[in-house]
Amino acid sequence: MKRKILIMITVILILAGTLTSLVAYNMLRDFREKALYDRLYSNVSLINETIEIIGKNDSYINYFSLIQKFSGRIEDRITFFDTEGNALADSRNNSIILKKYDFPEVRSASSGYLGTSKHISYDSGKYSFFMATPSVAVGEKNIIVRIEGNLDEVSSFRSIFFSNMLKALLIGICISIVIGMIYVHRVIKPINTLSKATKKVGKGKFQTIELPKSKDEIRHLTEDFNKMINDLEKLEKMRSEFVTNVSHEFRTPLTSIMGFVETIKYSDDISEMEIQKIMNIMEVEIERLNRLINNLLTLSEIENIDMSKENQLISIEQCIHQSKEILKPLAMKKNIKLNYNPSNSNLQIMGNSDRLKECIINIIENSIKYSEDNMDIDINSFELDDLSKVIIEIKDNGIGIPEEDLKRITERFYRVNKSRSRNTGGTGLGLSIVKHSIRSMNGEIDIQSKVGQGTKTILKFDCIKKSSYT
Repeated sequence: MKRKILIMITVILILAGTLTSLVAYNMLRDFREKALYDRLYSNVSLINETIEIIGKNDSYINYFSLIQKFSGRIEDRITFFDTEGNALADSRNNSIILKKYDFPEVRSASSGYLGTSKHISYDSGKYSFFMATPSVAVGEKNIIVRIEGNLDEVSSFRSIFFSNMLKALLIGICISIVIGMIYVHRVIKPINTLSKATKKVGKGKFQTIELPKSKDEIRHLTEDFNKMINDLEKLEKMRSEFVTNVSHEFRTPLTSIMGFVETIKYSDDISEMEIQKIMNIMEVEIERLNRLINNLLTLSEIENIDMSKENQLISIEQCIHQSKEILKPLAMKKNIKLNYNPSNSNLQIMGNSDRLKECIINIIENSIKYSEDNMDIDINSFELDDLSKVIIEIKDNGIGIPEEDLKRITERFYRVNKSRSRNTGGTGLGLSIVKHSIRSMNGEIDIQSKVGQGTKTILKFDCIKKSSYT
């Protein structure tokens, strides 16, 4: 990857340098040609005006003598022609005198225009710029002044320019490659670190990496990677705890059952009454295992299946009344009164009625188990004032939950008091099932409790607009 980036940088620099050189050369060439044009025009205009002044005073002019005077002051080549194209005098080559030539710039000047052209000089062989002014009357002759500027200066400038640009481009490429290597190394290093860390993750090693100093996409990627690692560590911890808890929950009743089986198998003097007692205990343990398995299957189903597809209209009042009837025998054993106070008998939500009923039963059952005899449990249902939420509140006056346990109370297999939970037949999955069931219906659960003052469980659901079910 590093090599590809460096090659790409080099190619971009070469293309950019070449394009810049061409644009700069064209601009400078036009500038130099414009400067040459202005110089020739200024000189030929000066010569033309001088000849015109002399022609007014003298009817005869010594062209050779005059052209020598001008050539001493002007470095460009000067030639005098008549209107027929005959050379009258030249500042550098007298052999062309009295010969007729057909130059385009002279033809234009003969027609009364400023003539210009670019071509190779027939005697010097140089590529030149020629300029000729309209004729000036001197005695009986009309004189055309032509001046020649050497364009080889521009051509030589081109070779010098491109030579210097090539040197500058090579130096720039070398410097850019060095800087690019340093920069690419800084960019590639955290990517390589991420790559190595990713391979470690594949081997089960979760380790965060140091954030790069630069605040760019690489840093954001590293932050996301570290967040993923932290989440994976939590998941791995939860998985490990889950396996440990499941193993423990299964081991306890299985150990008890195996112990009783061995007692029956190897004891010769055990009575029928004792066997029946052992069988009753084994039946309790088996029922507990069955509840544990059913709860695990239920939790897995809720977590892995989209329950929203099974959502339907649920009557809150009907669901709570059915839950009360199911729990009435358990409440009567402790002389606990279940009070339901609906603010509106027509409250409805979208969800799974069986799941909601299981949640309400689980919460009320916990309230009954952890409340003293002769207590009241209050159940309320109502809409918020802004009609945004439907609320179900279940409040008891039981023993309460310590503050440090509230945050974890809905975790799988978490118990406030393990021995007490087992004595009451709990599997440690009830509130976890409640939490996931409520969330599957886009609801929320909030548990508020203080030790010795009881517990209030609040279920919140989105309120259904009448138009959605009428």
